Amino acid sequence: MERLIDRIPARTDVLLLGDVPQNWNHPVKCLQQHRGNMSKCTSRWQPIAKRPVERSLRRAAEDKGERFATLYYKICPTDPCPLVQGTTMMWRDKSHLSGTFARKLTPAVRKILRPILD
Repeated sequence: MERLIDRIPARTDVLLLGDVPQNWNHPVKCLQQHRGNMSKCTSRWQPIAKRPVERSLRRAAEDKGERFATLYYKICPTDPCPLVQGTTMMWRDKSHLSGTFARKLTPAVRKILRPILD
């Protein structure tokens, strides 16, 4: 990541965005297995020491004097992290957010981008 940042023109604002939390179950399979109890399909927060992608991105941004942001706690505001927020399924598989849930993160992404774009 640091080599990639070095290749970007110096006048460019760089923002590295952290990885999304991992869902430790396959969402559809878990919900099918636990039809009466969605709480069986939650995932625990991972400490930063167990989030190597986010740790590496954060370190690269700091080392190169660039910005880093994460949506980790917007995606999973509680521990354990639910599979569904409101009526929206959050993941389409173990590591990818559903399109519907990703769109619900638009205000949080705007808040991160606004200072860079202004």
